[in-house]
Amino acid sequence: MGSSFKDKQSRIYFWWGVAFSAGMMASPDTFVRTGKFLGQSGFLGLFLIILFAVFYILILKTGSDQFSTNFQNHSDFAAIFAFLIKFIALNFIATSLLVTSGFVFNEVFLYWFPNFGFAFILLGVLLGIQFLPQRTIRFIQIILVFIPVTILIILSIAGFLNAPAQNYISEYWALDGVDIKHTSFFLTPLLFFIGFDLGLNLFPQKDETGQIFSHHGALSAILIFAVLFSLWGFIYMYFLPKEKLFTTTIPHIITAKEILGTSGRYLMGLMIISGSMAALNATFFYLSRCFAYQKGQTKADHKHGKLTIIISSMIIGIMMAAGIAGDDKIDVYVKAVLILWLISYGVSLLSCSSNKISNQNFSNRSVKNKNKLLGLLLRISILILIVTDENFNLLIYFLFPALIIIFIVSFVVLLANKHKRNF
Repeated sequence: MGSSFKDKQSRIYFWWGVAFSAGMMASPDTFVRTGKFLGQSGFLGLFLIILFAVFYILILKTGSDQFSTNFQNHSDFAAIFAFLIKFIALNFIATSLLVTSGFVFNEVFLYWFPNFGFAFILLGVLLGIQFLPQRTIRFIQIILVFIPVTILIILSIAGFLNAPAQNYISEYWALDGVDIKHTSFFLTPLLFFIGFDLGLNLFPQKDETGQIFSHHGALSAILIFAVLFSLWGFIYMYFLPKEKLFTTTIPHIITAKEILGTSGRYLMGLMIISGSMAALNATFFYLSRCFAYQKGQTKADHKHGKLTIIISSMIIGIMMAAGIAGDDKIDVYVKAVLILWLISYGVSLLSCSSNKISNQNFSNRSVKNKNKLLGLLLRISILILIVTDENFNLLIYFLFPALIIIFIVSFVVLLANKHKRNF
């Protein structure tokens, strides 16, 4: 009986890990980026997606302890740094996704319903979810991820069964659309798997079973979405000409309509809304949990997490009301915060190399060297992503002051925590 309960609990932990790690990957923006990327790279892009999935798996296996610190170590600069970056990232990503969901609801389901009204309602729903019991939130996340994954699989199967008489596969063998000057293009899949760490802070470090199975869940999330990106990418190639896939901002909606007509459009509308909620719910929950396992926490400390998401929700609401999502630079801002997220991974890997975070993981020199190599490759990739981007100036104007502020605040919080411990 006890063994059966443990097995059941382990499976639940595993699926929680999958659902939260896959939250950002299930975002509709990721599938738009996939379309644009494959519209340039063709079949080479499918190979690169798998390659970067393997890269992320190696990163996760090497630095999992650091990615799941949960603010448990008050003197951990990397944890504070990661928290601040995710807080900033959430505000921009949520503004974009919520407004997109509002427009989709208006265009696909109810023409008479105000799109911004739906966006604010969705924000309120997401905020309300964070005040439910934690177990309930975790099961809601499973549903939110299950819906887009199931819809994409259904549409993919239908796409293969209802294959068009004329497909565009042959166009995608050529690389004529690739501009070698912008080598950041080859690194685009680095952005597809961001957020895998959102499933690694669901349990305190002392809960070894939770830590192990949520870690397995994160690995599985990367593998599942590597397959899903590749599968859906192949469907893109089948139904859309290369130039159209590269230029359109709604390749997922167009493809779904090509496959199942109006029904496909409805399914993709549901996928966009549920995928947006999955991404934002996972990030909201991460931010609220960052304070949950601090040593010696009081009730006031526990409320810090809820206060954080309330403040974030207010900022998101102000940004939506100010029309930030309608700014033609919003896509660049979202890419900038995703690059910030990547930088936090680089800082975490650097911290893994320089600190004795886990005696188990760093008991031998070869693992430590692997960590250093992966960290170096990631930091070089981030630099190339920024320097060769076509919107380099705008990225720098955003990233430079943001990083300075984040570094300063991180050090201030670090010093304040050390001072608090001394007294």
